[in-house]
Amino acid sequence: MKQKAKLVKLESESQRVHKIVTYTRVSTGHQDVKSQLHSILELVASKGFKNTTDFQEVVSGSVSWKERELKSIIDGLDTGDTLIVAELSRIGRSVSDVLECCEYCISRGIVIYIAKGGQCIDSSMSSKIWRTIMALAAEIERDFIRMRTTEGIANAKAKGVKLGRPKGKAKTYKLDKQEEYILKLLASKVNVTNICKILNVTRATLYRWLKHKKININQGELDF
Repeated sequence: MKQKAKLVKLESESQRVHKIVTYTRVSTGHQDVKSQLHSILELVASKGFKNTTDFQEVVSGSVSWKERELKSIIDGLDTGDTLIVAELSRIGRSVSDVLECCEYCISRGIVIYIAKGGQCIDSSMSSKIWRTIMALAAEIERDFIRMRTTEGIANAKAKGVKLGRPKGKAKTYKLDKQEEYILKLLASKVNVTNICKILNVTRATLYRWLKHKKININQGELDF
């Protein structure tokens, strides 16, 4: 009798349709997920996956994965289910956070695919080495961006660039609400073309706003 019950249970598990979940993350609402989605869709097509459930989260990678929606997404998966992300940095920006999340998924039998490169995360030594190296690279990149942003803002202030809002009443512009974000992009030396793509505006719109704010940029460094 027990053997029959066990057989029925095994048959029901084999018949279960495994979930395939995609997860994209951006740090701010001004960014888009086109690049991430492109890589994910390519992987989905190459693996022949069907009926994926897609999740998108707007939160800084410095926030632990356990404090984000990602944790509840993973907890909603079972053994044999699949989680797809564009790259490891979407899971987190610290080595410890990324590795902890990966180990948590592996311990629960959840398959993780990294779309850019088509890497499958498992318990093998080669996989452990790969994800450790990639997680370290993501952490270094985060620290480097933070350093450049701090230095860029300091240099801008030293040159007399006004970073705050001008006093008194002023004409309202489309980009006024994104002023702080634009200043961070400029401080990080993101070029004008990419800034326009991120903000979804024309170069003329951006230049008018910069002129209005009296923000001077180094044409040789940023206008390319």
